[in-house]
Amino acid sequence: MKSKLIILADLGLLKAYRLETPENGSPRLALLQETAYADAHQHLTDRITDSAGRRNKPGTRAGGGPLADSHNLELEVRRRMVKEIAAGIRKLLRATPGENCWLAANKGMLRPLVEALPKASQTRIERTVARDLTRIEPRRVLRHFQEAA
Repeated sequence: MKSKLIILADLGLLKAYRLETPENGSPRLALLQETAYADAHQHLTDRITDSAGRRNKPGTRAGGGPLADSHNLELEVRRRMVKEIAAGIRKLLRATPGENCWLAANKGMLRPLVEALPKASQTRIERTVARDLTRIEPRRVLRHFQEAA
């Protein structure tokens, strides 16, 4: 029986399955690990609770808001989440030394995620799919990888 590791990732969730293919049977996916990252689900207002240092808009009495966008903070949170997910993938690959894997992540995250992995882990990735497959049924996951081949 052959086995392979299938890893599905998005910014807040990492799922790992073992694909087992018996000699004369249909392939089967068994869930190995599911990790939800709480930082990905926090709102920006939950991260920034202090308004110290913010300038008031002209003509307002109280409070006011920032004059600049918070897009740099959102990009930094995204970059950190990608690094954290890459660390989770690296740990999974270290725990399963003999198996190669297939990786699926959304289009904007796949390339930075693969680049965040060490070269030894990158060589073990046989196929990649640029789609978010974390929320679909396991039996449909295989179809997406077969279409990508």
